[in-house]
Amino acid sequence: MKNTRCLSFFAVLLSCLAVGLAGFAPPPSRGVFAELRPGQAVRLEQLAGRWRIDVLKMDKPLELSHTVIEVGSNFIVLEDITGLQQVHVPLTAVLAVVTTRLQPLGQTDNP
Repeated sequence: MKNTRCLSFFAVLLSCLAVGLAGFAPPPSRGVFAELRPGQAVRLEQLAGRWRIDVLKMDKPLELSHTVIEVGSNFIVLEDITGLQQVHVPLTAVLAVVTTRLQPLGQTDNP
């Protein structure tokens, strides 16, 4: 009887710990595609048989050659500026995702 109570207590305790710790899991990282969001304008360029994706970060969004439609853990779907073609790019075909932060002329970081 005493062993059954101890086992029941430990089972309940372990269940509570498992449920509690599950809420503290770190958010999943998207690795190479971490900077990309659906609806974002990007430039797609083929170099040496692989794809380079350029992201420009500025105050005013620019129209670039492609728009991000979907971002997965190992693929990305882009649509061209005309809306006629979608490109499904697997992670293994990506050479680099290059992020450039631009600021308008006349603005500097130093006061």
